[in-house]
Amino acid sequence: MMKKTIIVLSILGLMACEGNSNKEKDQVITAKKQETEVDTIDNSHLIIPGKSLAHYQLNGSIEQIQNKLGQPDDSNAGMGKSVRTWNIDSTDILSAYTTRQMGVEDIDRIKIMRTTSPKYLTQKHLGTGSTKQEIETEFKLKPIGTFQEKSADYNLYGASSGIAFEFDQEENCAGVCIYYDDVNIPAGLVPIYESLKAE
Repeated sequence: MMKKTIIVLSILGLMACEGNSNKEKDQVITAKKQETEVDTIDNSHLIIPGKSLAHYQLNGSIEQIQNKLGQPDDSNAGMGKSVRTWNIDSTDILSAYTTRQMGVEDIDRIKIMRTTSPKYLTQKHLGTGSTKQEIETEFKLKPIGTFQEKSADYNLYGASSGIAFEFDQEENCAGVCIYYDDVNIPAGLVPIYESLKAE
């Protein structure tokens, strides 16, 4: 009788341990899943340096933006080049610089995009609103120059991967600019930053 009791208790003990082990495994899997979800930026808000801003691709047609946002609020064009700006709201301004190979193709290709919106972020959650110190943990920044906008002074820093960050005087990021690999820095950014003074 005693032996049966010991055997039954041993089996119950093993089942309890196995149950706890499964619970721990489930908790680890759940934690990893949540961590992945937190680390993943929705593609509709992801910045990929030198390639894309959300679903808008560098070197793609400007139509991809216009089809979604409509006609720009401001436009400046001439000699196959143009800058279009959409004022989505007070914190969300999107500008795109395009070029067209006149006589070769009838497409305005996006070479530079600039956003001031905090909703667009790199894979490491960096963008407008991040500090310079935070951004430097991911990107090796080099000064490009300074510019003025609405009477405020900003410093523009770039990384070799086709991305630049605008910083206010408190070194908070005020905007992000991505550019295609055939853009000459700093001169190529002047259409977006008209008052840019190179370092």
